[in-house]
Amino acid sequence: MIDDAVSRLESMLISVPELNTVASRNNSHESSGKEDSENNSGNTSGNKRIETLSGIASVLLPLVKKGDEWHILLTLRAKKMRHHGGEVAFPGGMWEPGDNNLIDTALRECEEEVAISPQAISVLGGLPFSQTRHLTRVRPVVGIVHSLDGMLANPSEIAEIFTVPLAFFIADPRIRTDIFTQKDKGLTHRVPAYDYHGYEIWGFTASVIVQLINRGFTCTSDKVSCENGNRMSGNAPNEIKGETIRLHSAPEKIWIY
Repeated sequence: MIDDAVSRLESMLISVPELNTVASRNNSHESSGKEDSENNSGNTSGNKRIETLSGIASVLLPLVKKGDEWHILLTLRAKKMRHHGGEVAFPGGMWEPGDNNLIDTALRECEEEVAISPQAISVLGGLPFSQTRHLTRVRPVVGIVHSLDGMLANPSEIAEIFTVPLAFFIADPRIRTDIFTQKDKGLTHRVPAYDYHGYEIWGFTASVIVQLINRGFTCTSDKVSCENGNRMSGNAPNEIKGETIRLHSAPEKIWIY
């Protein structure tokens, strides 16, 4: 079942051509999975790209086939890192002027952090922009990694590399539900937190995984119910960044930032 879902995943994502357009600061269409295009002036100059992408980050959500199972590749960031040190994260980082688009950013950062070549990755598409608790705007890019040959953690940034089966997240064995409240805007997001063999997966990383699961995979576990179905509803009362959340009996923790 997961094999079939992965094969259909590309049609559920924001397409590569849309991701290759210069990002707009207006995200009003992204709840429907559509990226704003430059239809006002058609300006694609370097200056416009710098103006639009400066300060934006991109991460790669790498899918890896291990035996008969699909996994998500994750990293444990070095504790000395200024941002998110010691936390589980996707390979990724800030856009740089040498990147043509945010796909380039995700692939470059993946190669720098874990030595996986862009040639070993097939990009399927992307997810809507998300925001970290530090208010950084991030584009998640989804790709299939065909080979892990030569994979190596960059010790200046990454402490460990590991993978987690997709089936683990679909089963949703969360240890708690985090409730993030952005006090100046009155926004609240509910995000599951997981423990996988001692790795705590929570916050931004967990929220992006939830978006992926809700877009491409069905909720089949009898431990989980999906409010308003397993796809984006657009108007569900309990949504996480446009994606439906799963009802769960795990304890809750409130974060205010």
